[in-house]
Amino acid sequence: MADTFLKSEAWALLRKKHILFIGDSNTRALYKDLLCLLCTGRLITQRENQAKGEPSFLNDQRIMFSGLRKTRDYVEDRIWRDGRVTIEFSFTTRVFNRRIEERLTSNFYRQHPPDVVIINSTLWDLTRWGPDGYLAFKTNIVKLMELLKQSLPRHYIHPLHIHRPRLSDLTRWGPDGYLAFKTNIVKLMELLKQSLPPSTLVIWLTALHPSSTHTSSALVVKDLDFIKKFLQYNVLEANFYAAGVVQKYGFNVLDIHYYTRLLCYRRRPDGVHYTCTAVRYMTNLILTHIALSWNMTLPGRTKSADVKVIQKALASQHNPKPGNTEQSESKNNRKILRARRRKLSIDDESAMSEVMAKSAHDLMREINWNEDLALQSLFGPEF
Repeated sequence: MADTFLKSEAWALLRKKHILFIGDSNTRALYKDLLCLLCTGRLITQRENQAKGEPSFLNDQRIMFSGLRKTRDYVEDRIWRDGRVTIEFSFTTRVFNRRIEERLTSNFYRQHPPDVVIINSTLWDLTRWGPDGYLAFKTNIVKLMELLKQSLPRHYIHPLHIHRPRLSDLTRWGPDGYLAFKTNIVKLMELLKQSLPPSTLVIWLTALHPSSTHTSSALVVKDLDFIKKFLQYNVLEANFYAAGVVQKYGFNVLDIHYYTRLLCYRRRPDGVHYTCTAVRYMTNLILTHIALSWNMTLPGRTKSADVKVIQKALASQHNPKPGNTEQSESKNNRKILRARRRKLSIDDESAMSEVMAKSAHDLMREINWNEDLALQSLFGPEF
């Protein structure tokens, strides 16, 4: 569940930070929406959301551009900075490739590593990289995590998981794009492990839920139109696999697919992208995760039982209760226990019972979802 950030609160959170976005058009929408929040405080417009490759957006710079095309070699790199915050975006059609490796291992990133790296890649991996795309994805994501872990400062967080594979990994690399995706995500993790310092917060975003009937022609080529029928299930499997790999390397996973599962009615007609309000919701999810990771105070506009549980768990980690069983164990056993308990554990039974008692209807009402629209999105004509 996300809190709601205003312009001043986003500035307070990201001041003197360097943020790097790597992903597809949905990631570019998050990059643009964050700029809108920091510069004007407004939502991104539909026209701004759909635009790509423009020379400048809110005074950012387009530093590399291949020209508008629907091919796998599409390139778009952007950077925005004002002396206090630096935000970069790099478009990629694969979870791991030479451009990503060269960027993360460059001297500039070794001397000035980003504070936050937000990555997503899946759809292109699964649909545009041939019959072995899925296998390559599995290997490449591990390589990327290894590179990140070795080259960036590592920032571990237990409570929240951030991940999002890109739909392009699944749709633009042939019938076996999913196999290549599984190979490439391993490569990506290896690269991240090697190239990023321990202080960098790496966030993997899961791929969003695509439509099974109306999918953008820029994503699924005409000859592979049959992929649309089972792409939703490939995305689920790719998300599950990627989340396991990313967590294995100690990085963060934010399951945007889960948080937007009832927002299908906020998808745009192309079946892949989302409206400006849904994009801002995802931006707030990311900012909430970053604030919790850095132990910073949330705005508090949205009351969520999930956030309370996470905050209590973090407090219990910083202030363990006396009489902990680990105190009576040997030093070696303590190390083993700490390694095994890196995942979030909730010891507050009252908080857990509060979450479990909360009905699905209450959760939907809590974030102002209309029940009829939610049911329609779940069981609409596309299913």
